[in-house]
Amino acid sequence: MIKACTNGNLGDDLFVRIILERYKSSPIQFFLLVYKIEDYQYLLNEYPKLVLIKYPTPKMLLRILAKLQESLAHSSRLKQYGYEKAYHPLFDEKFDIFINIGGSQFTEYEGESFLLSLYLEELMIRNIKAKTMLLINVNFGPFVTEKYKEKCEAVFKKYSRIIFRDQYSAQLFSKISQVTYIPDIVLGFDFKKRIGEDITQEEMIGINVINLWENKRTYQERKKYIENYEKTIHAVIDYITKLKMKVCIIGFSSEKSEEIYINHIIACAKRRNPFVVIKKCIYNGKNINEVFRCIAECRGLLSTRFHALIIGMALGKCQYPICYDSKLTNFIKSINYTDPYSLLNDISSPEDIADYLIHGNPSDYKHVIDASKEHFTFMDLAIIE
Repeated sequence: MIKACTNGNLGDDLFVRIILERYKSSPIQFFLLVYKIEDYQYLLNEYPKLVLIKYPTPKMLLRILAKLQESLAHSSRLKQYGYEKAYHPLFDEKFDIFINIGGSQFTEYEGESFLLSLYLEELMIRNIKAKTMLLINVNFGPFVTEKYKEKCEAVFKKYSRIIFRDQYSAQLFSKISQVTYIPDIVLGFDFKKRIGEDITQEEMIGINVINLWENKRTYQERKKYIENYEKTIHAVIDYITKLKMKVCIIGFSSEKSEEIYINHIIACAKRRNPFVVIKKCIYNGKNINEVFRCIAECRGLLSTRFHALIIGMALGKCQYPICYDSKLTNFIKSINYTDPYSLLNDISSPEDIADYLIHGNPSDYKHVIDASKEHFTFMDLAIIE
């Protein structure tokens, strides 16, 4: 059984594909939890032994009543009951291995009283029937209260193995004997095998963006920096196109809002210069190889999303990350990243960013890529045995 954040995000979907690809020729049958079956039906063409299971949700009436209870009585009891009832059939099943691809789901922000994500983690780990339980490729935080950390620690202790993808998280829970630090699993993926060796690098700069207005949980914390982030993106586009180089805006989410946001960026660029030509490459769930090839063809990559940075490193790209979240800065510190980057609250000049993307030479991170493959050592031991 694989549990992952199946919301149509390239990074999260790639986690799943990496596991399915590695054990494709084995007789093992995988079950994958998804939010919408129809959005992941395409995986069955590549992995016929895969079984898709919809994430359980309470019935509509119970959801309405739970929302009323939350707003009027500030209680989450009905919500908890609804999910316990919905998940019960899943807990009747027996699995050899439960793989939870954690990602960034263990986070807490100011003012949050009841976190459904943590409650479901607690519910799952208490009731899932599996001989081996792995929590892999996960980072912890940000978090606000010690109580939240303690609750997560209680969850972590129930796993056979926990693999954090940054040293900060691993050190925070170093007293748990099952904890290991291994760099992000995507670094060890063989992209060239997937897309072929016949890639011609173009005089093109890729710009990976994220719509920072959308995330309600982090908006208050980031809102004063978003305008400058967007001004920087626009200025980098203008600088590069004035040099007659190509620009490609790269999106990592299949949500419609991602395409709308990218189209808006392109429309603004065209208003400033009606003759400018800007490509776009947006992940839609089925075109993952196309996105990989697009990044591989770029001379440089301005990366905002975490896995744009990771994929760029794996492909040896000259890139400039803008770290919008602590998971990026914690990862960068963990691997002793030596190339230029900016924090969201202190972004370098657009000219410096563009100049590095055009003329810079990336450091060699082969040692980090090799280290990330240790994920498979633990999974092979659990799955093949």
